[in-house]
Amino acid sequence: MRKIALDKVKSGMVIAADIFDHEFGGELPIIARGVELSSAFVARLKERGITDVTIVTPEGYRGAPGEVLAPTEVKEDILFDGSVELHCDVPSETKISAGETINIHGNIEPGCNITSASGEVVIVGKLQGANDKHIILSAAERVTIKNTSIEPLTAVDIRCVGDVVIDGDITDSTVAAKGRLRIEGVVTRSKIYSQTRIRVKECGDGQSLCQLLVKPKECKELFQELLAIDKAHAALLQEQQRLQNTIDLVKKLGKDIETLPYENKVQMAMDIKRFREIAGDITSGQSRKEIVRKNITEALGSNRIVITQQGHPQTKITIENYSRTLDAAVDKSAFFVQNMKVECSPLGE
Repeated sequence: MRKIALDKVKSGMVIAADIFDHEFGGELPIIARGVELSSAFVARLKERGITDVTIVTPEGYRGAPGEVLAPTEVKEDILFDGSVELHCDVPSETKISAGETINIHGNIEPGCNITSASGEVVIVGKLQGANDKHIILSAAERVTIKNTSIEPLTAVDIRCVGDVVIDGDITDSTVAAKGRLRIEGVVTRSKIYSQTRIRVKECGDGQSLCQLLVKPKECKELFQELLAIDKAHAALLQEQQRLQNTIDLVKKLGKDIETLPYENKVQMAMDIKRFREIAGDITSGQSRKEIVRKNITEALGSNRIVITQQGHPQTKITIENYSRTLDAAVDKSAFFVQNMKVECSPLGE
Protein backbone atom coordinates (compact mmCIF):
# COMPACT_ATOMS: atom_id res chain seq x y z
CA MET A 1 0.00 0.00 0.00
CA ARG A 2 1.04 3.59 -0.45
CA LYS A 3 -0.17 6.97 0.74
CA ILE A 4 -0.84 9.61 -1.91
CA ALA A 5 -2.33 13.08 -2.00
CA LEU A 6 -6.04 13.09 -2.82
CA ASP A 7 -5.55 15.34 -5.83
CA LYS A 8 -3.37 12.60 -7.38
CA VAL A 9 -5.98 9.86 -6.97
CA LYS A 10 -7.32 8.34 -10.18
CA SER A 11 -10.58 6.48 -10.73
CA GLY A 12 -10.09 2.74 -10.31
CA MET A 13 -7.57 2.94 -7.49
CA VAL A 14 -8.48 0.73 -4.51
CA ILE A 15 -8.53 1.93 -0.89
CA ALA A 16 -6.06 -0.06 1.28
CA ALA A 17 -7.22 1.20 4.69
CA ASP A 18 -10.54 2.40 6.07
CA ILE A 19 -11.06 6.16 5.94
CA PHE A 20 -12.72 7.66 8.99
CA ASP A 21 -14.42 11.00 9.52
CA HIS A 22 -13.27 12.42 12.87
CA GLU A 23 -16.26 14.73 13.01
CA PHE A 24 -18.35 11.67 13.86
CA GLY A 25 -15.98 10.26 16.46
CA GLY A 26 -13.86 8.32 14.03
CA GLU A 27 -15.76 5.08 14.71
CA LEU A 28 -17.40 4.39 11.36
CA PRO A 29 -15.52 4.55 8.08
CA ILE A 30 -16.88 6.80 5.39
CA ILE A 31 -15.11 4.60 2.84
CA ALA A 32 -14.06 1.05 3.69
CA ARG A 33 -10.93 -0.80 2.68
CA GLY A 34 -11.23 -2.53 -0.69
CA VAL A 35 -13.52 0.08 -2.22
CA GLU A 36 -12.65 1.10 -5.78
CA LEU A 37 -12.50 4.88 -5.99
CA SER A 38 -14.54 6.84 -8.45
CA SER A 39 -14.71 10.56 -9.17
CA ALA A 40 -17.81 10.73 -6.95
CA PHE A 41 -15.94 9.14 -4.02
CA VAL A 42 -13.01 11.52 -4.51
CA ALA A 43 -15.37 14.53 -4.48
CA ARG A 44 -16.97 13.21 -1.28
CA LEU A 45 -13.57 12.91 0.39
CA LYS A 46 -12.64 16.45 -0.59
CA GLU A 47 -15.87 17.72 0.95
CA ARG A 48 -14.89 15.98 4.20
CA GLY A 49 -11.49 17.70 4.23
CA ILE A 50 -9.51 14.51 3.51
CA THR A 51 -6.14 15.42 1.95
CA ASP A 52 -4.53 12.01 1.39
CA VAL A 53 -5.51 8.35 1.19
CA THR A 54 -3.80 4.97 1.37
CA ILE A 55 -4.30 2.84 -1.73
CA VAL A 56 -3.42 -0.68 -2.78
CA THR A 57 -0.08 -0.90 -4.55
CA PRO A 58 0.04 -3.03 -7.71
CA GLU A 59 2.66 -5.77 -7.69
CA GLY A 60 6.04 -4.47 -8.85
CA TYR A 61 5.01 -0.82 -8.55
CA ARG A 62 8.03 1.34 -7.61
CA GLY A 63 6.19 4.60 -7.10
CA ALA A 64 7.42 8.10 -7.80
CA PRO A 65 9.02 10.96 -5.83
CA GLY A 66 6.49 12.46 -3.44
CA GLU A 67 4.57 9.22 -2.92
CA VAL A 68 4.59 7.31 0.38
CA LEU A 69 4.59 3.52 0.64
CA ALA A 70 3.07 2.40 3.96
CA PRO A 71 2.53 -1.38 4.22
CA THR A 72 1.18 -2.80 7.49
CA GLU A 73 3.75 -5.61 7.41
CA VAL A 74 6.94 -6.51 5.57
CA LYS A 75 6.97 -9.85 3.78
CA GLU A 76 9.57 -9.16 1.08
CA ASP A 77 12.15 -6.62 -0.05
CA ILE A 78 10.88 -3.09 -0.66
CA LEU A 79 12.15 -1.08 -3.63
CA PHE A 80 10.37 2.26 -3.90
CA ASP A 81 11.26 5.59 -5.50
CA GLY A 82 9.26 7.68 -3.02
CA SER A 83 9.22 7.51 0.80
CA VAL A 84 8.61 4.45 2.97
CA GLU A 85 6.74 4.49 6.30
CA LEU A 86 6.58 1.36 8.45
CA HIS A 87 4.89 0.72 11.77
CA CYS A 88 6.01 -2.88 12.07
CA ASP A 89 9.11 -5.01 12.53
CA VAL A 90 11.49 -5.67 9.63
CA PRO A 91 12.31 -9.40 9.23
CA SER A 92 15.86 -10.72 8.98
CA GLU A 93 17.80 -10.06 5.75
CA THR A 94 15.19 -7.71 4.30
CA LYS A 95 16.31 -5.03 1.85
CA ILE A 96 14.52 -1.68 1.91
CA SER A 97 15.60 0.85 -0.71
CA ALA A 98 13.80 4.19 -1.10
CA GLY A 99 14.42 7.24 -3.21
CA GLU A 100 13.34 9.50 -0.34
CA THR A 101 12.83 9.26 3.43
CA ILE A 102 12.52 5.95 5.28
CA ASN A 103 10.66 6.14 8.60
CA ILE A 104 10.42 2.92 10.65
CA HIS A 105 8.71 2.42 14.01
CA GLY A 106 9.64 -1.16 14.72
CA ASN A 107 12.50 -3.56 15.37
CA ILE A 108 15.18 -4.30 12.77
CA GLU A 109 16.40 -7.89 12.66
CA PRO A 110 19.88 -9.17 11.60
CA GLY A 111 21.04 -8.86 8.02
CA CYS A 112 18.71 -6.04 6.97
CA ASN A 113 19.92 -3.45 4.47
CA ILE A 114 18.11 -0.10 4.59
CA THR A 115 19.04 2.65 2.12
CA SER A 116 17.66 6.11 1.34
CA ALA A 117 19.08 7.47 -1.92
CA SER A 118 18.25 11.13 -1.34
CA GLY A 119 16.52 11.46 2.03
CA GLU A 120 16.96 10.44 5.65
CA VAL A 121 16.53 7.24 7.62
CA VAL A 122 14.63 7.44 10.92
CA ILE A 123 14.27 4.35 13.10
CA VAL A 124 12.52 4.06 16.45
CA GLY A 125 13.00 0.54 17.72
CA LYS A 126 15.49 -2.19 18.50
CA LEU A 127 18.41 -2.88 16.14
CA GLN A 128 20.10 -6.20 16.81
CA GLY A 129 22.46 -7.49 14.17
CA ALA A 130 24.72 -10.52 14.43
CA ASN A 131 28.43 -11.13 13.84
CA ASP A 132 27.72 -12.65 10.43
CA LYS A 133 24.61 -10.59 9.68
CA HIS A 134 25.23 -6.90 10.31
CA ILE A 135 22.42 -4.41 9.86
CA ILE A 136 23.40 -1.87 7.18
CA LEU A 137 21.94 1.64 7.12
CA SER A 138 22.80 4.36 4.62
CA ALA A 139 21.31 7.76 3.84
CA ALA A 140 22.07 10.80 1.74
CA GLU A 141 20.82 13.34 4.28
CA ARG A 142 20.64 12.11 7.87
CA VAL A 143 20.31 9.02 10.07
CA THR A 144 18.36 9.25 13.32
CA ILE A 145 17.99 6.27 15.62
CA LYS A 146 16.10 6.04 18.92
CA ASN A 147 16.86 2.71 20.58
CA THR A 148 13.77 1.51 22.46
CA SER A 149 15.53 -1.55 23.91
CA ILE A 150 17.59 -1.86 27.09
CA GLU A 151 20.11 -3.72 24.93
CA PRO A 152 22.57 -1.66 22.87
CA LEU A 153 22.46 -1.35 19.11
CA THR A 154 24.55 -4.33 18.03
CA ALA A 155 26.40 -5.14 14.78
CA VAL A 156 25.10 -2.09 12.91
CA ASP A 157 27.01 -0.42 10.06
CA ILE A 158 25.91 3.15 9.28
CA ARG A 159 27.02 5.32 6.36
CA CYS A 160 25.65 8.83 5.98
CA VAL A 161 26.46 11.87 3.85
CA GLY A 162 24.88 14.15 6.46
CA ASP A 163 24.55 14.01 10.26
CA VAL A 164 24.00 10.94 12.43
CA VAL A 165 22.15 11.04 15.77
CA ILE A 166 21.84 7.93 17.94
CA ASP A 167 19.83 7.92 21.16
CA GLY A 168 21.06 4.84 23.00
CA ASP A 169 24.08 2.60 23.53
CA ILE A 170 25.95 0.98 20.62
CA THR A 171 28.43 -1.88 20.43
CA ASP A 172 30.33 -3.94 17.83
CA SER A 173 29.39 -1.44 15.13
CA THR A 174 30.81 1.09 12.68
CA VAL A 175 29.37 4.54 12.06
CA ALA A 176 30.66 6.91 9.38
CA ALA A 177 29.25 10.38 8.72
CA LYS A 178 30.40 13.29 6.61
CA GLY A 179 28.43 15.57 8.92
CA ARG A 180 28.24 15.78 12.70
CA LEU A 181 27.93 12.57 14.69
CA ARG A 182 26.22 12.46 18.09
CA ILE A 183 25.64 9.42 20.28
CA GLU A 184 23.63 9.86 23.47
CA GLY A 185 24.80 6.61 25.01
CA VAL A 186 27.75 4.31 25.67
CA VAL A 187 29.98 3.28 22.75
CA THR A 188 31.92 0.00 23.06
CA ARG A 189 34.00 -2.11 20.66
CA SER A 190 33.08 0.18 17.77
CA LYS A 191 34.63 2.52 15.23
CA ILE A 192 33.03 5.94 14.99
CA TYR A 193 34.11 8.22 12.14
CA SER A 194 33.16 11.76 11.11
CA GLN A 195 34.44 14.40 8.74
CA THR A 196 33.23 17.14 11.07
CA ARG A 197 32.82 16.45 14.81
CA ILE A 198 31.98 13.60 17.19
CA ARG A 199 30.08 13.90 20.45
CA VAL A 200 29.44 10.82 22.61
CA LYS A 201 28.18 10.34 26.14
CA GLU A 202 30.58 7.56 27.15
CA CYS A 203 33.20 5.54 25.29
CA GLY A 204 34.97 2.24 25.91
CA ASP A 205 34.80 -0.48 28.53
CA GLY A 206 38.42 -0.37 29.73
CA GLN A 207 39.33 -3.63 27.99
CA SER A 208 38.47 -3.63 24.27
CA LEU A 209 39.55 -1.09 21.69
CA CYS A 210 37.01 1.60 20.82
CA GLN A 211 37.87 4.19 18.16
CA LEU A 212 36.71 7.76 17.69
CA LEU A 213 38.12 9.25 14.48
CA VAL A 214 37.66 12.69 12.92
CA LYS A 215 39.25 13.70 9.62
CA PRO A 216 37.97 17.27 9.10
CA LYS A 217 36.85 17.79 5.52
CA GLU A 218 38.14 21.37 5.54
CA CYS A 219 41.60 20.04 6.45
CA LYS A 220 41.49 17.69 3.47
CA GLU A 221 40.92 20.67 1.20
CA LEU A 222 43.69 22.63 2.90
CA PHE A 223 46.18 19.74 2.61
CA GLN A 224 45.32 19.44 -1.07
CA GLU A 225 46.05 23.15 -1.46
CA LEU A 226 49.41 22.68 0.27
CA LEU A 227 50.32 19.94 -2.18
CA ALA A 228 49.32 22.19 -5.09
CA ILE A 229 51.46 25.02 -3.69
CA ASP A 230 54.48 22.72 -3.32
CA LYS A 231 53.99 21.38 -6.83
CA ALA A 232 53.80 24.90 -8.25
CA HIS A 233 56.86 25.91 -6.20
CA ALA A 234 58.90 23.03 -7.64
CA ALA A 235 57.86 24.00 -11.18
CA LEU A 236 58.83 27.64 -10.57
CA LEU A 237 62.25 26.63 -9.27
CA GLN A 238 62.81 24.47 -12.33
CA GLU A 239 61.80 27.33 -14.62
CA GLN A 240 63.94 29.74 -12.65
CA GLN A 241 66.98 27.49 -13.06
CA ARG A 242 66.43 27.32 -16.81
CA LEU A 243 66.16 31.11 -17.07
CA GLN A 244 69.27 31.53 -14.92
CA ASN A 245 71.23 30.23 -17.88
CA THR A 246 69.93 33.18 -19.95
CA ILE A 247 70.86 35.64 -17.20
CA ASP A 248 74.38 34.19 -17.04
CA LEU A 249 74.72 34.39 -20.82
CA VAL A 250 73.63 38.05 -20.88
CA LYS A 251 76.25 38.89 -18.24
CA LYS A 252 78.93 37.03 -20.18
CA LEU A 253 78.11 38.73 -23.51
CA GLY A 254 78.07 42.23 -22.08
CA LYS A 255 78.02 44.78 -24.94
CA ASP A 256 78.48 42.00 -27.47
CA ILE A 257 74.78 41.19 -27.00
CA GLU A 258 74.06 43.90 -29.58
CA THR A 259 75.63 41.71 -32.25
CA LEU A 260 72.94 39.05 -31.77
CA PRO A 261 69.98 38.78 -34.13
CA TYR A 262 66.97 40.87 -33.15
CA GLU A 263 64.82 37.80 -32.40
CA ASN A 264 67.42 36.47 -29.96
CA LYS A 265 67.60 39.78 -28.11
CA VAL A 266 63.78 39.89 -27.80
CA GLN A 267 63.71 36.36 -26.40
CA MET A 268 66.45 37.23 -23.89
CA ALA A 269 64.50 40.31 -22.77
CA MET A 270 61.39 38.20 -22.26
CA ASP A 271 63.38 35.62 -20.28
CA ILE A 272 64.82 38.32 -18.01
CA LYS A 273 61.33 39.71 -17.37
CA ARG A 274 59.96 36.26 -16.55
CA PHE A 275 62.94 35.57 -14.27
CA ARG A 276 62.03 38.62 -12.20
CA GLU A 277 58.33 37.63 -12.13
CA ILE A 278 59.18 34.16 -10.83
CA ALA A 279 60.83 35.63 -7.74
CA GLY A 280 57.55 37.38 -6.93
CA ASP A 281 55.52 34.24 -7.64
CA ILE A 282 57.71 32.23 -5.27
CA THR A 283 57.34 34.80 -2.51
CA SER A 284 53.57 34.92 -3.03
CA GLY A 285 53.33 31.12 -2.96
CA GLN A 286 55.27 30.87 0.29
CA SER A 287 53.08 33.54 1.89
CA ARG A 288 49.96 31.59 0.89
CA LYS A 289 51.54 28.41 2.25
CA GLU A 290 51.98 30.02 5.66
CA ILE A 291 48.32 31.10 5.65
CA VAL A 292 47.17 27.57 4.75
CA ARG A 293 49.32 26.07 7.51
CA LYS A 294 47.80 28.52 9.98
CA ASN A 295 44.30 27.57 8.84
CA ILE A 296 45.12 23.87 9.32
CA THR A 297 46.43 24.56 12.83
CA GLU A 298 43.26 26.46 13.71
CA ALA A 299 41.01 23.77 12.22
CA LEU A 300 42.72 20.98 14.15
CA GLY A 301 42.94 23.10 17.28
CA SER A 302 39.17 23.35 17.74
CA ASN A 303 37.29 20.71 19.76
CA ARG A 304 36.75 17.87 17.31
CA ILE A 305 35.82 15.04 19.69
CA VAL A 306 33.80 15.51 22.87
CA ILE A 307 33.03 12.93 25.56
CA THR A 308 30.28 14.37 27.76
CA GLN A 309 30.56 11.82 30.58
CA GLN A 310 33.50 9.41 30.64
CA GLY A 311 36.12 7.99 28.31
CA HIS A 312 37.62 4.69 29.43
CA PRO A 313 41.09 3.17 28.84
CA GLN A 314 41.60 1.60 25.40
CA THR A 315 39.63 4.37 23.76
CA LYS A 316 41.63 5.54 20.74
CA ILE A 317 41.17 9.19 19.80
CA THR A 318 42.30 10.17 16.29
CA ILE A 319 42.10 13.63 14.74
CA GLU A 320 43.45 13.81 11.19
CA ASN A 321 46.67 11.72 11.42
CA TYR A 322 47.33 12.30 15.12
CA SER A 323 46.27 9.63 17.62
CA ARG A 324 46.12 9.07 21.33
CA THR A 325 44.96 5.97 23.21
CA LEU A 326 43.63 6.63 26.69
CA ASP A 327 45.56 4.81 29.41
CA ALA A 328 43.35 6.19 32.15
CA ALA A 329 39.74 7.31 32.39
CA VAL A 330 38.88 10.90 31.56
CA ASP A 331 35.75 12.79 32.55
CA LYS A 332 33.83 15.30 30.44
CA SER A 333 36.62 16.10 28.03
CA ALA A 334 37.14 17.75 24.66
CA PHE A 335 39.93 16.61 22.32
CA PHE A 336 41.92 18.67 19.81
CA VAL A 337 45.34 18.80 18.15
CA GLN A 338 48.08 21.06 19.46
CA ASN A 339 51.76 20.94 18.47
CA MET A 340 51.05 17.79 16.41
CA LYS A 341 49.66 15.93 19.44
CA VAL A 342 46.12 15.05 20.50
CA GLU A 343 45.41 16.97 23.69
CA CYS A 344 42.32 17.17 25.87
CA SER A 345 40.80 19.70 28.20
CA PRO A 346 37.83 19.64 30.56
CA LEU A 347 34.56 20.69 28.94
CA GLY A 348 33.87 24.38 29.38
CA GLU A 349 37.53 25.41 29.42
